[in-house]
Order: sequence, then structure tokens, then C-alpha cells
Amino acid sequence: MDQAAKIKLHISGKTYEIECDPDETVLEAALRQDIDAPYSCMSGTCNACQAKVVAGKVEMETCEALTPEEVESGECLTCQAHPTTNSIELRYPI
Repeated sequence: MDQAAKIKLHISGKTYEIECDPDETVLEAALRQDIDAPYSCMSGTCNACQAKVVAGKVEMETCEALTPEEVESGECLTCQAHPTTNSIELRYPI
């Protein structure tokens, strides 16, 4: 995408609405906007930043921590996820 995407994040009972620039991941956008999103490795090898895509679509740079079935069911690693639609909604399991 060549424009910012609107993102709705559900984390620990709170909902945040942010924008994600075309060159950043969902996690980078959240951290840039001072949201305390869970993460660890930042390289797609753990699943600390795992979230469920409940609306819209994302594409991941790499995904070593999720099975193809998890990805197919809408799970993503936010440290690797880039929105591919104008808006997305993600729900963290915490």
C-alpha cells in the first residue's frame, strides 16, 4: 500500500485506533504511538506479538512462529505484518 492504513487494536480490554505508515509493520506503528503492545524478538521467530486479524488483511514479511493453519485462520505476527487493506482490526489474546 502507498498510503497509511487505519488500524484498530484490542489489547488487554482496551481499544486503540492508530495509523500505520506504508513502510512500517503493525507493531512498529503501535510502538511509535506509545501503545504497550506485546512483543519480544521483532524478527518473526517467537509468537509474543501474535494477534488475530478480525477485519481486513495483512501480509507478513516472514513467519517462522506460526503454522500455515494458524495463518490461514487469521493469526499474524504483528512484528512482521503490513496492512494490505485500507483498514484492519486485530485482537491480541491478552
